[in-house]
Amino acid sequence: FERLRAFLGGRKVGTGPKAAYLASGIACCALCGATLSGRPQSSRRYPDGGLRRQYVCRKTRKGGCGKVSVDARAVETEIRGLVIARLSDPRHTSALTAARSQATERLGEVEREIGECEQLQEALSERLGAREIKMAAFDKANRPLARDLIRLGEERERLLAGKAGGVGGPVQTFSAAEVQQRWDQAGTEERRAMFQTSLDRDQFTIAPGSAGRGFDTNRIKIIPA
Repeated sequence: FERLRAFLGGRKVGTGPKAAYLASGIACCALCGATLSGRPQSSRRYPDGGLRRQYVCRKTRKGGCGKVSVDARAVETEIRGLVIARLSDPRHTSALTAARSQATERLGEVEREIGECEQLQEALSERLGAREIKMAAFDKANRPLARDLIRLGEERERLLAGKAGGVGGPVQTFSAAEVQQRWDQAGTEERRAMFQTSLDRDQFTIAPGSAGRGFDTNRIKIIPA
């Protein structure tokens, strides 16, 4: 339990969706791929008196289709089960560790390539400033370097992003009871970290439901990376 606390306590959650919504910005619409966001249903309450909440695909100019909405508690119950199962499965945590190792190695390669491109650009600039080469020659030599820097910068951002592979150390395996205890005692931000760790690069998607029916767990699909 203490090892689990230390591991999760060392993760950076960063800024993002409001802490009241566990799956906001992580769960995706199965139709359009946009991330879901949380919202309260001010006129409705759960049997225990708590304010009902939903995850919805918001229809926006950025691509949301607005066709998916789902009860937040139902989804979060499924997430809890997923996290407990995955973080207590040695096969899954071993796969996570391998993916992190590969991502960390590639990040080092990308950083080195970026450094080389920047050094070449600096050398070209010095030669241009010293009038050893003309502007046309500088442009010709710099153009592929600039393209490479854009490509490498985008790859670096993907590697560093939490949903793009989880660059970092190994993921330890804990018993289901340990993971369950930590989850039940954690706040929403820490649960988000556990959820993201369990997913790694996989995508957690939710499909539209049928009106008038209870929550159908088949609406949730995990899309492998």
